[in-house]
Amino acid sequence: MLTVAEGLSTFNLYVSLSTGRGSGSWDGTAGIKSGSAAASGGSRTVGWLDNGDGSVTFGYAAPGDTNLDWKLDIIDIANLLGSGKVDTGLTATWAEGDFNYDGFADILDITDIVATGLFDTDSYNAATGALAAVPEPATLGLVGIAAGVALVIAATRKRVPPSANPDADTERVLVP
Repeated sequence: MLTVAEGLSTFNLYVSLSTGRGSGSWDGTAGIKSGSAAASGGSRTVGWLDNGDGSVTFGYAAPGDTNLDWKLDIIDIANLLGSGKVDTGLTATWAEGDFNYDGFADILDITDIVATGLFDTDSYNAATGALAAVPEPATLGLVGIAAGVALVIAATRKRVPPSANPDADTERVLVP
């Protein structure tokens, strides 16, 4: 997923995505394309959002994921129906139900949602395999330096032998 903070209008993003989508399988010769969406056989695409602050976000998505949270759930259906654009002939954005880049929210877009089979399931873009935290090399170097400094401090600390400290060999009891 990528957010462009400024300089890319929603119109230009839409044109770039439509051009990249090409014949419908993300085989365009220019624009924004997705190899992952192309390899999905139509079950994935590239979704986009106008964030309302001049920025736009786009990324790998399933048709119907109106908020790009990698889930198809009741929130997406509420966004779709709440847009008031379905089967009206009014132009629509991704968040309003245009998942096939024809500019409108209609039965074809709803068919794309149903075809995914993802409604009310877990995240469709969950990480696969186990993840392991690997410290940055710079962090390992700092840990090594800190350990070395601690050893030098410990080795050079002046110690007072017990016989030189008369209080070390006796026990004092304070009586009130």
